[in-house]
Amino acid sequence: MWNEVFIEHRQISPMCTGFISWDLSAEQQRGAAWREKASCNECSYHSKMFNLYNEVIAKKRGRRTAAINLSIQVALNHIAISTTGLQKLFLGSNIPAPSTSSMQHSANVVSEIIEEYNQKDLVQKRKLIKEINILRGDNPNIINIQADGMYNNPIYSGMGKTPFQPATQCTYNMLENNTYKHSIVSTRQVSKLCSNKSEHKTKTKVNLTKVTVLKTAC
Repeated sequence: MWNEVFIEHRQISPMCTGFISWDLSAEQQRGAAWREKASCNECSYHSKMFNLYNEVIAKKRGRRTAAINLSIQVALNHIAISTTGLQKLFLGSNIPAPSTSSMQHSANVVSEIIEEYNQKDLVQKRKLIKEINILRGDNPNIINIQADGMYNNPIYSGMGKTPFQPATQCTYNMLENNTYKHSIVSTRQVSKLCSNKSEHKTKTKVNLTKVTVLKTAC
């Protein structure tokens, strides 16, 4: 990059002895990534804008996403730090923090990919259980499960207000009891806050008996 800038500057202004540096007034932030251009302090030379990051090739139209922005969201999915928490870490380190809208856009892209791969992984696990049932001589379409839900609000927060779970969001996981690994074979999220409530409805009963079984669709 700098070699390209030096050669171009020498061709345009061969007699100039000025100093070339970043033009901070023209820099552009792309989440946690930056675009910069160089300029000369004596002549009128300005280079083109350079991306100081790697881009992710996508099939969709529009500007390509910086790879570092997606990498950050992948990492955030594995730790208990929110977008606001990451911004505080950036600002506490005297680093310009990405905007909330930019991080949310990257999170939406990453979440769709993670969800897709998780669904594929769950399908593979259910197929494996079916194969194990066949080897055992059991019904391949029946999986013994145990299930539990996790809510976003503690149960004591609704004391004196409601006899039900005082939560607006719930994650319901089902684990197989056919093997010693007890792997998760199905999961469902329910949210009262989402505008598409119909997409999050579930017919799964909260209280399951010991003989409850999960019929696989794979």
